[in-house]
Amino acid sequence: MWDVKLFLSPHDPGVMYTATQYVHRSTDEGESWEDISPDLTRADESRFEATPPSDPGEYWGLTRENVGIEWYAAIASIAESPVREGVLWTGSNDGLVYISTDGGSSWENVTPPDMEADTWVSVVEPSRHDPAVAYVSANRHMMGDDAPSVWATADYGATWRRIDAGFPEDDFVWVVREDDEQPGSSTPARSGAACG
Repeated sequence: MWDVKLFLSPHDPGVMYTATQYVHRSTDEGESWEDISPDLTRADESRFEATPPSDPGEYWGLTRENVGIEWYAAIASIAESPVREGVLWTGSNDGLVYISTDGGSSWENVTPPDMEADTWVSVVEPSRHDPAVAYVSANRHMMGDDAPSVWATADYGATWRRIDAGFPEDDFVWVVREDDEQPGSSTPARSGAACG
């Protein structure tokens, strides 16, 4: 992953979270970490490969990353509800969305049923107004599919509805942010720029 998912709990600045394929929590300013989840990715071993030496050669071609950061099976997004402490959401770079409503003691796979495997869940955005509401922005642009893929839930991920109708069909959405003032109103962005 190019960026580390690291944040302080909005409810307790003494609690810090980060993620690999697991969610990790620290309560001592990062001096020690505990795993609070199982592997929340598909962990398809047929997709894993060791990072080879960085010697130039045919292996690297034009598409491989020689520092090994874009390998498969990592949590690409993690967030805690700003409304209710302990409601944690994750999205993986292989197409899974999980929730914990008890601070990481248990996790439930709540992936939207029409999300394809290998979809990159770029951001899970919890609502600023309702702990049961979240928005998922996902994309398959690395597979040549630039169509937007955005879902919303109002029941902790039990059901999802697509909210990407009307977005440009060839412009993937990186993130959807809920309006601070108007619950249910959101703004999409592609690579940091508004697209619709």
